[in-house]
Amino acid sequence: MLKNNLKHFIFLLLVLASCSRLGVDLDPPEIEDHYPKHNQYNIPNSTTVWIKFNEDMDKASVEKALQIESEGAHSGMIVWEGHQRFTYLFEKLLDTGKRYTVTLDKSAKDRTGNSLKNDLLFSFYINHETAIKPSIIQTIPANMSEGIGKDTDITIIFSKAMEIQSVQNNFTISPSPTGTFSWNSAHTVLQYQIIGNLQSATRYRVTLGKESSSEDGYLLGQEYQFNFLTGDSYTVPEISGIYSYGIPVPVYWTNNQQSINKDVQIAILFNKTMNHPDTESAFSLSPSVNGYFTWSTAGGETMIFHPTEDLQPETQYRLNISETAKDPDDHNLASAFQMNFLVNGAGAKLLKIMNVSDNSGQPLSFSSIDTVQLNGMQTNTFTINFNLSLPEKLDISSFQENVSISRISGWGDTGKLGAIEDFNYNADQTEAYIKIGSVSSNNYYKLEFNGGSSGIKDMNHNPMEEDIELIFLTK
Repeated sequence: MLKNNLKHFIFLLLVLASCSRLGVDLDPPEIEDHYPKHNQYNIPNSTTVWIKFNEDMDKASVEKALQIESEGAHSGMIVWEGHQRFTYLFEKLLDTGKRYTVTLDKSAKDRTGNSLKNDLLFSFYINHETAIKPSIIQTIPANMSEGIGKDTDITIIFSKAMEIQSVQNNFTISPSPTGTFSWNSAHTVLQYQIIGNLQSATRYRVTLGKESSSEDGYLLGQEYQFNFLTGDSYTVPEISGIYSYGIPVPVYWTNNQQSINKDVQIAILFNKTMNHPDTESAFSLSPSVNGYFTWSTAGGETMIFHPTEDLQPETQYRLNISETAKDPDDHNLASAFQMNFLVNGAGAKLLKIMNVSDNSGQPLSFSSIDTVQLNGMQTNTFTINFNLSLPEKLDISSFQENVSISRISGWGDTGKLGAIEDFNYNADQTEAYIKIGSVSSNNYYKLEFNGGSSGIKDMNHNPMEEDIELIFLTK
């Protein structure tokens, strides 16, 4: 028996090898493409259906294996383009809003008798996307309803059967009570069952994302949201006022408040006890400022922000406190809070050079090239006036470290590169005198004053806002 089976096996191998040598096709045909695509919607009423194969097909077997089913009546005919592609032509316009399903089973064969490798199944929908999209018919609780019981579950009723996982993945509720999902057998009613109770006197917001899908593959298309308020009254957290901490009699700021000192500590008074970490996280300043928080209950629940560095003079800041600030019961701030204020109080003004003049008292321009008469001398003393008045004084060290002169061009002595030989100041330290040497006639020189955080400052650490250059020609 074993010997006979072995003979049959060897014979089969010889037949297969012979077929291969003779070029006989043993590969099953496959589908390369088709139209419409699976679950494609908004297809025109006048559509056709076509299928393309990767090799020549037996037309009769393909036509026998083809089925087109629909929710609406239809009839039509098949037209071939060669032996690898056919088109199904419907005899009349297809019905709006209907689904059509195309099936081609594996009994379809190629011209050498090989069966189709895989069955083909796809569906499409005719026109009017809204006719096939799922929609939300009702929610419990209803949108904007109030006085809802704390033991209420969330129910959403859909217009058609929904794909469970996609809906649950797109479901959110804020605040976020723990709960479980359940569905009716038709997959048209979702219930989110709360474990425990909802918070009293709390507004909940339920959101269903636009990627929520029906069982037949169509998306909700746009985000759906509803909210409701549970029963029992409570005090909504609110901001009672903003003021400069440390002042004996606090004066509340108004929006666009001015005359704020650069060393200010900002106090925020609330109308009730707050959750400290959440409230601190909700606070921000723009431009950004590093600092830390303390809390005080003297005169009410007050959060104090202590900057670790001075605020920038003559700068407008925006104070933000978002709705994520909460009380200990997880009730959010009634609304986001914003306030602008300007740091231009005492000792908070940018240092400015008002004018620079040469030996003769001639003011020199920052926007054009002036001529400085040397009158045969190799030095010239420049006077620099600042916007300072007592008790404000120039920081001498920062000035001397941030002034320089250099030769940049000219037809005079190229060895005279310019140098600052001496610094002097008036008694009030509001005016500086720099003695410039190593200069010669017919040269262009650049006098530079460095500004910014590491540049020239006054004794209150107020900087010049930016670098300043002054170019002059010597004669």
